[in-house]
Amino acid sequence: MELIEKRRAKGLPVPVPVRPELPSWLVEFWQAFWLINRPRQYAGMSGTPMPLTLEGIKTYTEIYGTTNIDEFVELIFSMDNTYLEHQHKRLEKEQQTPEKRESRIVNGRHNRSDSP
Repeated sequence: MELIEKRRAKGLPVPVPVRPELPSWLVEFWQAFWLINRPRQYAGMSGTPMPLTLEGIKTYTEIYGTTNIDEFVELIFSMDNTYLEHQHKRLEKEQQTPEKRESRIVNGRHNRSDSP
């Protein structure tokens, strides 16, 4: 943080942090989310992420424990919903890039597997 303050004092541009700083109370949940996320299932050729399961959360809480299971489940599922929204937007954007569109065309025709 000193570097940022020094740059501000000199009127120099301040770099935007790559990661947001999490409040200390949220760090535990953030780390839990990524541990529960590790065995996540993916569907289809595009690798669409599937939602986390209660089983994964249960396994985590059996190993690490938690003080308030209802709050923990609600927060993890909320984080997962945000993660899924971000991933679905990313996949949609990737599918619209020219190289992706071209890869769906074979001999001048669209692949049937890409048809709705």
